[in-house]
Amino acid sequence: MCAALLAASGATASAAGDASTAAKRPDIVLITLDTTRADHLGAYGYERDTTPHLDRLAVDAAVYQNAYSTTTWTLPSHASLLTGKFPTSHGAMHDAEGPLIRGDAIDGPEFFTLHRARGISGDETTMADILRAEGYATGAVVAGPWLKRLFGLARGFDHYDDQQISSVRGRLAEQVTTAAIEWLEASSAGSFFLFLNYYDPHGPYTDPAGLAARFLPPDTPIYPPPENPSAEFRHASYDGEIMYMDRHLGRLFDYLRAQGRYDDAWILVTADHGELLGEHDTTGHGYSLYEAELRIPLLIKSPRGQLKSGPRDERIQLTDILPLLLTELDLPIPDGVQGRARAEDRPDVYAEVYPLGGRAQWRALIHDGVKFLWNSEGKHELYALKTDPDERIDLCSDRAGLAKTLEAATDALFAALPRPSDSSAPTHVDTGTREALRSLGYLPDSGESIPAESGAR
Repeated sequence: MCAALLAASGATASAAGDASTAAKRPDIVLITLDTTRADHLGAYGYERDTTPHLDRLAVDAAVYQNAYSTTTWTLPSHASLLTGKFPTSHGAMHDAEGPLIRGDAIDGPEFFTLHRARGISGDETTMADILRAEGYATGAVVAGPWLKRLFGLARGFDHYDDQQISSVRGRLAEQVTTAAIEWLEASSAGSFFLFLNYYDPHGPYTDPAGLAARFLPPDTPIYPPPENPSAEFRHASYDGEIMYMDRHLGRLFDYLRAQGRYDDAWILVTADHGELLGEHDTTGHGYSLYEAELRIPLLIKSPRGQLKSGPRDERIQLTDILPLLLTELDLPIPDGVQGRARAEDRPDVYAEVYPLGGRAQWRALIHDGVKFLWNSEGKHELYALKTDPDERIDLCSDRAGLAKTLEAATDALFAALPRPSDSSAPTHVDTGTREALRSLGYLPDSGESIPAESGAR
């Protein structure tokens, strides 16, 4: 079970590309919807009309019903998407001694200085690296604070736009789409790889278009939002943010159609993680691995039906997207990629989270419809997802034998994951050094772009 999950998918990627060959290849648009649950999108059966533009895309796309992240917060999940590896192997994760500090990227409360991480290992190959080597123009426009250049995900991009991110509120969807279209208009006629990150459904909900009102009783005040919102208000605010984001996704899709580049393009839409909206008496994400956080949407529109459209039931993870795409492009897959090119070959789902702030760590293993949650404080949990998809009944005590078997499998799987190269580990940047860099202009007082630190290009 464990060996199957870790199998590499192919041979070494080519070191150099040919622009004339790439010109014949399809354009690629990869979109992440930060903090977006699959069950709040129309394509996944949601009763509210939150996503008409994504639903239109879904008609042309493979819609994966059982897609999972590898973790439940932004930096490590995006690194998994771009490298095809789990957090333990690519190295981008919380580290109490890490050199990358949230408070160096955006303004925020004092505790942001305790949110420390490491970037992806210096010898990792990313999706952008591979496609640029094949002659693609590579561009990115991002909206979330953890995607700022400081944290190392800009590797391989000719153009990486992390402007207009100065606080935990991130960047608005309107700004992301506008910047993306501007880059496309300035690009040459060759093939492009465009990566976009939309951040709107992430808290705090700003509801810039006032769309939450559509999902609340008439005359319900929405500004300013209440300090302790009801479940009804929380869901409405979340859905309003998704609807606002969808409007500006529609602008992007309409632009591609008008330019004649929609039909022949790969358009992949997914999320880095979901969001707890009261499940398990909790809101937010990044501190556990429950289904509301871990299950994500994944829509893949291929050029002119190359990939069959419609619902797909097989399990797939963020790690699988890189090898799947490279296989469809007839490009080799780098050694060490842990994802599977064929989603139907994935027997299990594995995930891990190392929460910011030093809370308990979690690992998850889903095998044959059963989900085991390992907890670093020994508070393990076990759920039968087929009959209990909302994880209401913990079976750890009643099925102690099964829990022990899955605990051993989880331990073995984690132990088998290769670790990042020590030679690429970034050096620790202490408080004094950070202040000196800031005084010299290398670290901003607010949210301007930040030069990459050692090990986080």
